[in-house]
Amino acid sequence: MLRKILSLLHNKIFIVGVLILIQLAVFFGIVFKLSEYFVAIYFFLIALSFIISIYIVNKDDNPTYKMTWVMLIMGLPVFGGLIYLLFGGQKVPKELRVRDNEAAKKYKGNFLAECRNYGRIAGRRFKCI
Repeated sequence: MLRKILSLLHNKIFIVGVLILIQLAVFFGIVFKLSEYFVAIYFFLIALSFIISIYIVNKDDNPTYKMTWVMLIMGLPVFGGLIYLLFGGQKVPKELRVRDNEAAKKYKGNFLAECRNYGRIAGRRFKCI
């Protein structure tokens, strides 16, 4: 009997199941505790989304990029601002952009010739852009 209990405690599925139940209990405990402050949190997130939308509209950037973010934020007003704060401001680092532009200039003229050459070597016909 003791061996069965010990083997159950060492079972990966059992351990994962217990950990999931603990996470759910903590999650629902936090939700229950924060439900007391729902109205304040809700208005804070709405104000945050509004302020971020104004910031995006006034930013000097691609209009399509701006419109997409504003539509997402206004479509999801409670979490839209948070989504933008997490994912919206991420740009390609300057060093990587410079390296990419240098590589594009270096290989721009050679790409078409290399593509056709590869097609002859491989014995296939495919479209070179």
